[in-house]
Amino acid sequence: MADDFACFCILCGIALYTNEIGGEVQGKYVDYLNRSTGEIGAAFCLECWARMQRNTEGGMIEAIKRRDTLEGRKK
Repeated sequence: MADDFACFCILCGIALYTNEIGGEVQGKYVDYLNRSTGEIGAAFCLECWARMQRNTEGGMIEAIKRRDTLEGRKK
């Protein structure tokens, strides 16, 4: 059964069939907690990929607004 799955979503952890992969990131990473670096191939399900796209809309300006809202500083 496990051979039927292509990978798993790095965010929600669900096993994915090939047609359920929403996106993938491949490249280098820096782990600041464990002070290490390496290579990564991270797959995302359709839902988590769409969520990541929504979260990056507007760049840093929107990210600051979301932070202000979270901390009760909404203007």
